[in-house]
Amino acid sequence: MLKNEVQYQKLCLINVSDGSMLAMGNTLNEVIRKYEAILANKNNSTEETLTITGVVTAVRDLGDTIEFMISTNVNEYFVVNVDLSLAARFLSVGDNVTVSYNKYSSYNYVVEIVNN
Repeated sequence: MLKNEVQYQKLCLINVSDGSMLAMGNTLNEVIRKYEAILANKNNSTEETLTITGVVTAVRDLGDTIEFMISTNVNEYFVVNVDLSLAARFLSVGDNVTVSYNKYSSYNYVVEIVNN
């Protein structure tokens, strides 16, 4: 936990094996989600990259990441960093997309998204 001069708290997770990955946020869930997204985007997953196509049914903007659901997989959220592509930044309900992703715990972290 980090604090600055006004006692504002931040939580962070660091990959201690190389120190290169850092995730910081206000809550533990936010930090874990960001850290897992970094892992997915760096392709450090031992899992294979999966692909799915469908219509976006829900979108939640979390600032630097977007959570969304796809009609062909309504039981799980997909998480994408808004800097990944323009398709990620402007994702909206009704978009027909093809998503490549890595599965981590309860989230699917997007490594590529294309509007069809």
